[in-house]
Amino acid sequence: MAHTPAALAERAALPKRVSGAALGNQEVAALLEKHFPGEFVSPARVKIKALDDPRVIKLMEEHRPDLVIERARTGIRTAVLRARREAMDLTPDEFAAQVGLSTVHYRNIELGHKQPNVRDLGRIVERLGCPLTELLAA
Repeated sequence: MAHTPAALAERAALPKRVSGAALGNQEVAALLEKHFPGEFVSPARVKIKALDDPRVIKLMEEHRPDLVIERARTGIRTAVLRARREAMDLTPDEFAAQVGLSTVHYRNIELGHKQPNVRDLGRIVERLGCPLTELLAA
């Protein structure tokens, strides 16, 4: 899947995804290489793009259902996140450094392309000094 806005929206609409635990799993790497040669594995490592691919999700449901997870039903209110960061007079790069995230990862969260994991969300909320509920969309 490409990284166009339409492709990102299509991936986000999927009800399931493959757990990040698959990234370091050699069994999963071998399975994906067998079914999709050269597409999702590079030097015995699963590429991150595999986690949201519908073909991979279907394959994992058949072979490793323990690695298929429900996609979260809520997301981050990106406008609130951005407004609070800007109120602190911080650039995205500065804020990312303060919460221990890469600039790229933080920017993807703020743009709504990615959802933070629980640990990262905790760091973001702590730095912003706001209740978690303020950032979560219903």
